Amino acid sequence: MDGEIKSYRRPTLDVALPQTTFSLSSPISIPYYVSNVLERNPVVNATLYEGENEIASSSSTSGTISLTPPKEGLFTLKVHHPYGKSGKEASSSFEIEVRTKIEEISISLPTEYEVDYLPGDELEILPASYSSNVDLTKTTVTIRSEQGEQVVSVGDKVKLEKPGVYEIIYYACDDALPRPNETKTIRYIMVKDIVDPAFEISFNGEMRVGEQLFVQISIEDE
Repeated sequence: MDGEIKSYRRPTLDVALPQTTFSLSSPISIPYYVSNVLERNPVVNATLYEGENEIASSSSTSGTISLTPPKEGLFTLKVHHPYGKSGKEASSSFEIEVRTKIEEISISLPTEYEVDYLPGDELEILPASYSSNVDLTKTTVTIRSEQGEQVVSVGDKVKLEKPGVYEIIYYACDDALPRPNETKTIRYIMVKDIVDPAFEISFNGEMRVGEQLFVQISIEDE
């Protein structure tokens, strides 16, 4: 049999999705590259699913697909390139989240905590400043140590009973759906383990005036 049989490799689809959380107010930009294809500019499709239901789709031949989500939520994004005559395709799938908005939120402390404390000291919870997009009804302050966690309020005075490292955690979020944009700011303080040493000296015997007494003292804390 004359002629040459050429080998054929399946197309490969590489998708460079920059992140998996997107804003409802902007289209999703999906860069891709298809290799091992005969066409110069092959068609690549992007389909957005909510469960098994298709809610949006788009296609491109340029190397980037622009897809606009119709609502916020948690979805499956499938990017796929069909090839051949039997319905085969090269594809990649991603679990993505579309929020009503994506924005940076911030927490700052106008006054900083002292770092070192002693057992029995009181710690006053300091106020924080928040960016204007924070939902102030959802802010929290938590103290965490080896003894557990305690939710506190600004102005509370917390008695520091045990030595160790304490975390003071300020949390804030906005009102984005389906999940908020959120952030934390943490401050650390140390309650020192200081125990006053106690000892006594007892002597049984007789000494003459001017005679030296040598005493060996060993001190241990608890």
